Amino acid sequence: PTFVQGAQKVIYDLVADASHHLWVASSSGILRIDGQTQEVRQFSENEGLSDFVVNRLLLDAHQNLWVATRKGLNYFDTKTHKISYFIQKNPENNDLNVALGMAFDQKGQLWIAARGGLSVLDIPRRKFKTYTEKEGFSGNQCNYLYIDKAQNVWVSTQGYLLVLEAKNQNFRQYTVKDGLFGSFTYDRISAVNDLLFVNFIGALSYFNPYKLLGYSTASPPVFTGFKLLDREVPFDRSKIATNPFPIKYDQNI
Repeated sequence: PTFVQGAQKVIYDLVADASHHLWVASSSGILRIDGQTQEVRQFSENEGLSDFVVNRLLLDAHQNLWVATRKGLNYFDTKTHKISYFIQKNPENNDLNVALGMAFDQKGQLWIAARGGLSVLDIPRRKFKTYTEKEGFSGNQCNYLYIDKAQNVWVSTQGYLLVLEAKNQNFRQYTVKDGLFGSFTYDRISAVNDLLFVNFIGALSYFNPYKLLGYSTASPPVFTGFKLLDREVPFDRSKIATNPFPIKYDQNI
């Protein structure tokens, strides 16, 4: 089936919630498609969105939607349809409100890639932090972002692929000189296993982000039990030494 409602729409993003609804980000607001009945409902400026162009959608742990528009972030309660607004007040850079990508980190903070740069939102305090050249951020328009397992923030911009390292809060910059296909990252950064894929017009570049940053992905050994002559030996986990000790692969202990 094809869903057509009113004028032709440009589709920018799709997300499915736990209630089997498909939420669609479009050039004329949000569409909700019921997975059971295929009923379509539209939410736009008349329903309270700050703008009718919706660039990206992100579901949170409560199955509510963060909505990236050209006029700031909207928080959409999927049950009550109540909308809250998170607008950055920066007269020198209003493009920070043209949100193009979003992702949560492990702390529950919301990172935003926008036409005016990179920001992170402390949601309970409703406070934004913006990264500029002072913090080492180079470039202007952010097209997309991705947060890896080590909590590094990867950002695609016009001209660079940037990463904000979690361990030191420093930026690293990658270009065609480092092996990327082009200088303009078109849209998505996606992950498969331990590989990141960066979308360019006409090509994909991929790499292991942890090897690129010099991280070890090996997990330390953890004792979960002991056996003597194939019989379980009780032990106090709290008294196990926490200092590392080397063991060769062919060594018996």
